[in-house]
Amino acid sequence: MSNEINIFIATDNLIQVTELKDAEDDSYIDDATIKMALFEQEPIHPDAEEAAITANEGSKTKIKISGHGLTTDDFIYIEGSQNYDSDITATPAEYPIDSVPDKDHIIIVAAFVAETFTGDENIYVAVRKGDAWPISLTHEDGDADGYYDGILPDTLKGLTEYGSSDSIVYYLFVEIVKGTSKRTERLKCRAVYPPV
Repeated sequence: MSNEINIFIATDNLIQVTELKDAEDDSYIDDATIKMALFEQEPIHPDAEEAAITANEGSKTKIKISGHGLTTDDFIYIEGSQNYDSDITATPAEYPIDSVPDKDHIIIVAAFVAETFTGDENIYVAVRKGDAWPISLTHEDGDADGYYDGILPDTLKGLTEYGSSDSIVYYLFVEIVKGTSKRTERLKCRAVYPPV
């Protein structure tokens, strides 16, 4: 799969993934099932050697992330944890933040499982508010071009167009299913808007 992609975003919330390719032979992939979610580029990390703490009689989990800057409007995707890794195939694909007791702790809606974090776990903040990821993208029949279309939720946070003075690159988490094979990728991407 190509590791450089553009995400084209039109005014009607249409999103396209362009030129999805096979990494082995560079051919376009046109017959995959794609689910995706967008996250801000730089992950944050839980404090090292800090244990997850049970909350709400075990139905929620408290995590220490010093100076996290998160709110109850945010959703997070966890990668590298023994017990809390997110699943792009699930709905939602990430954890909602139930409450923010202080600037160094969050409580997520996740059943408590004992774990001491290493600090190497990645926590990505979803680029949306409210609606659940993932969204599905489909390929238009007929062309061998690796183009897939989908509709972004209306509650998506504004994406900064690549090439502006404060260019931001995002992470696109993609699950691709082709036949009996399934692959999950984390790709860097950039937002490109059509001319007005």
